[in-house]
Amino acid sequence: MYEYFYELDKPNDFSVLLLKCNYLEDEYYSVESSLTLDFCIKNTNLFANLRKVDNLIESLFYEMTENKNRLYYFEDYEKLSVIFDYFNKEEYEEMKKEKDNLQLKTSDLKIVLEYYKVCIEGLLEIYPDLSCFLTTTIKMIDDALKELDKKRFIQIPYNNSVMYTFPNAWYITPNGYLYNTGSGHKQGNLSYPYYDILDRLKNSQEVPLVDNRNKIRNILKRGYVEAVEFKNYANLEYEIPTVMTTDSSPVYQLRKSYQKNISTLVIGHLAAEESLYRSFFRMNSSNYKQQLALYFSLNKIALDDVLVRYCGFHKISSVVDKTITTSSLNAVDDLKLYLDKGWTIDIIPGIVYDRVKDKVEDVNFNSYFVSDILNKSLNEYNGKGKILIKDYKSRC
Repeated sequence: MYEYFYELDKPNDFSVLLLKCNYLEDEYYSVESSLTLDFCIKNTNLFANLRKVDNLIESLFYEMTENKNRLYYFEDYEKLSVIFDYFNKEEYEEMKKEKDNLQLKTSDLKIVLEYYKVCIEGLLEIYPDLSCFLTTTIKMIDDALKELDKKRFIQIPYNNSVMYTFPNAWYITPNGYLYNTGSGHKQGNLSYPYYDILDRLKNSQEVPLVDNRNKIRNILKRGYVEAVEFKNYANLEYEIPTVMTTDSSPVYQLRKSYQKNISTLVIGHLAAEESLYRSFFRMNSSNYKQQLALYFSLNKIALDDVLVRYCGFHKISSVVDKTITTSSLNAVDDLKLYLDKGWTIDIIPGIVYDRVKDKVEDVNFNSYFVSDILNKSLNEYNGKGKILIKDYKSRC
């Protein structure tokens, strides 16, 4: 009896968290920050000193414009040239206005402080007696500039996450796992393995016995899927969010995901691949491998029919709600948990390889042996589920 997979109650809503592939070297982008209250409080003394510097500069401008005799107080013309080199009234007033702007960005304040630093260097030449105050203010400006360089930009990680929903393309494998064919990757939907099998048979080669049981056990035991395993199945343009750990070799790191849905997908694919190869492995004893391959290729049997009719997969319909298509003659017992929940089981004729006849043929539902099994299943079942049998006439 197969496990009831509750994921199939909402087959269109199976999602995993993935990451858009980041082709940038840096996983962050920078946003310019505004001044913080902490910065303003920390630099209270600096701003108080700058107000005193404002007084010195404004007094200097006053003397230059209102007191024509002010030039008399300078020892030489060299100091007079300092005034013209360092101070421009219009530029100063613009910078002062910026300094007092409460909405100032860090980059703007950086420009203002660098301007005041140059002005103070000029004031040092004009007012040497104030050197202690002025040099202290310059040091405070330097410290503030260093802090601004650290806080000027905020690093924000790129939001490259995406919830990726897998298609409503589900099977239950013969070995009892939930399998999704994925989003078109031919390895994930078993096209490549199927082509490989047919090519081997056409060339009279043996089909390998693929055994993925250890791989499945390892994933279940360790609790995570490696990125390369997910890539092999899905081959999407996205990456798995990963926990980085050091492998046994110190040189390499493994990308891995502990998401339950990702484990379900990869384990289901491994189980499906194994079941596909095992179903054809029994043909290795055939003397007519080429003819067996032609049966599937010439009849143009679609892969999903091969999986259901020959390999023993049970397909969940994406068109009719709560319907499973199967070729199993024991479907009533195998899928009882689904029937008990009101599902419909649609039984269709299978395809079997007869080792004695060394040929492939369709199962005849109206043969005595097969119809006896089907009659017994129908007569014994009494539940709310529905059983449909294609190309079958009841003998009762």
